[in-house]
Amino acid sequence: IGLGACDADIHEAFDFGACYAIDAVWNELCLSETIRGHMHEHACEIDIVPPVKAMVFNRDGTLVASASRPVDTNFTPDGRAEQDPEEIYRSIVEAVRDLVTELERDARIQPSGIACAGIANQRETFVVWDAAGKPLHPAIVWQCKRSVSICNELQKAGYESTVREKTGLIIDPYFSGTKLTWLVR
Repeated sequence: IGLGACDADIHEAFDFGACYAIDAVWNELCLSETIRGHMHEHACEIDIVPPVKAMVFNRDGTLVASASRPVDTNFTPDGRAEQDPEEIYRSIVEAVRDLVTELERDARIQPSGIACAGIANQRETFVVWDAAGKPLHPAIVWQCKRSVSICNELQKAGYESTVREKTGLIIDPYFSGTKLTWLVR
C-alpha cells in the first residue's frame, strides 16, 4: 500500500542520514554497499504485514531493537478480508515512534545513526484513495477471495494465456486486478 501522508511522520521521527533504501530486500541494499564506508551502522525495517513492526538491525543482521502495533483484519464467512487504511497508517507511525522511544531510552543507538530504511508491504493489498488522500473503501487484503467469480469469468472467457503473457501472472483472486474489478462493479 502507498504510505501517502505517513511519509512525513516517519521522516520526522528519524534523521535517516545520507541514504534511503525503500525496498522489501532492504538488507541487501542497506547492510551491504550502502553502509560500507558510511558512519552509520544500522538499518531500519518497517514491516507493514500485521502486526506492523519497526525494527533496527546492525550490519551483521542482528535485531537490536523493535516495536510493533496491531492491525485488525476483518475476515468474513464469504472470503472477504479487509483492513482499515487509517488504522494501518496509525500503526506504522506508532510503531516507528515506539521504536525511536526504545532507541532513545536504551541509548545504544541514536535515531540519527540509522543509515537507511526499508519498507515491506503487503504486496497485493490495496487502497483506493480520493484526491484529498482519504480512503474510499477499506483496504482489500491479499488474502481476500471476493473476486473468485471474476477469476472464473476470465478463465471461462479464455483470458488465461493473455493474462500470463502480459503480466506473467495466473488468474487468481490473490492478485489485485480482479479485486479492483469487483470494487468497480
